[in-house]
Amino acid sequence: MDFKITNQIENPLLERTELTFKVIHLGEKPPRKDVVREAIANQINTKKSLVVIHNLTSTFGAQEMEGTAKVYKKDERLREVERKHILKRNNLLKEEEKK
Repeated sequence: MDFKITNQIENPLLERTELTFKVIHLGEKPPRKDVVREAIANQINTKKSLVVIHNLTSTFGAQEMEGTAKVYKKDERLREVERKHILKRNNLLKEEEKK
């Protein structure tokens, strides 16, 4: 899997970095969101729990995916700003928050 950030914008008001990225997976199956979140965290030098993937799409026949993600500076800010269904989709909700 080859991972590349194509655009990176700082958003100081919401205390986050907004990214667009491309994942190339030649001869491999498409990576799970969890793996992509980890790749983003490694490239930005942050914790995986502060990365939220909003969009991850692939084109039929192409062995690449494109997506958008947001990397927060603080966990508290992430939970204030992001909608609950986005947190569920990224497995960031704790058990007591799911109820």
